[in-house]
Amino acid sequence: MKEITAVMLKCFLLLSLLCFANSLPGVIRLGGLFDSGEIEQEHIFQIAADWVNEDNSILPNSVLKTYKEIHEPDNCFEVSKKGIC
Repeated sequence: MKEITAVMLKCFLLLSLLCFANSLPGVIRLGGLFDSGEIEQEHIFQIAADWVNEDNSILPNSVLKTYKEIHEPDNCFEVSKKGIC
């Protein structure tokens, strides 16, 4: 439960920082890297983006588009080979 709360807090803080930018593009792309066992964190990531998209007072002229990459735990080589990082 602490991990979920920490992820939600991180997502909220990240999205809050976006609100203070002066000029934002129409589409803001957010990427998330998740281990195959992090289903709850992936779900929270999507919920946070959907929540911001539904409330026009947060980002009135922008939409968040999420990109999620799921990889096997402890396989940094595979992730780096895809050119994600």
